[in-house]
Amino acid sequence: MGAGGPDRAGESADALPLVSIVMPARNAARFIDQAMRSVIDQTHPRWELLVVDDASSDATAERAAAAACADSRIRLIRLDRRVGPGPARNVALADLRGDYVAFLDSDDIWMPDKLERQLRFMRETGAAFSIHGYRMMDEHGRERGHAIVVPERVDYDLLLRHTIIAVNCVLLDRARVGPLEMPDLPQHEDLVLWFRILKRGIVARGMPDDLARYRIVKTSASRDKLRSARRMWRVYRRIEGLSLRRAAWCYSHYAWNAWRKYR
Repeated sequence: MGAGGPDRAGESADALPLVSIVMPARNAARFIDQAMRSVIDQTHPRWELLVVDDASSDATAERAAAAACADSRIRLIRLDRRVGPGPARNVALADLRGDYVAFLDSDDIWMPDKLERQLRFMRETGAAFSIHGYRMMDEHGRERGHAIVVPERVDYDLLLRHTIIAVNCVLLDRARVGPLEMPDLPQHEDLVLWFRILKRGIVARGMPDDLARYRIVKTSASRDKLRSARRMWRVYRRIEGLSLRRAAWCYSHYAWNAWRKYR
């Protein structure tokens, strides 16, 4: 096992950093078992998974409850009314115990050594915010297209032009990145949080490793490209407060990079 594993220099599992994993879930019964299994199979053993059931009408909560009964590292938080992915994540963010924070959506999966390798990368580079590459997959888990490779460094100005940070690929050092809260938006709520962190002077450090799979689901909000584009424009103008000229310049780059990523 690598340097981040439980046998690192004779280190016990209890001495390893605790990673809190935030998973919002809304009617995800088809996929949530796979998502949770990809956490359970991590080679880094010291984690807690907070599943926030966003008032699902299917068996999502029951599946998460069964997993929590089988593994004490999993906690289920059930919401009585639907609040959306940003506020659902905030419920978990307010109840974390970990030294690090990661995010995994309930229809996506990680590679088994994701946490181990990413923690080692952060320890070796001194990064407070790290990201890595990933691949797309379809609803049946079949990989699509090429691997998405992230830059070595992502600062605020780069992220405005190229929204390369996928939520499932982020690992944050809680003590160093500052407050963590996502805005209540119908989309791009995670991106706005990354903007806030990077504007504090923190730089996201990129790993070349391909460590996650992002599932393309026909009913997901991100699949409606026209609506997503309109919402991205509002983020530039209303939330980030960019001038019309700068917003248009950033938007043109955003649109081009988004087309390349999904083509």
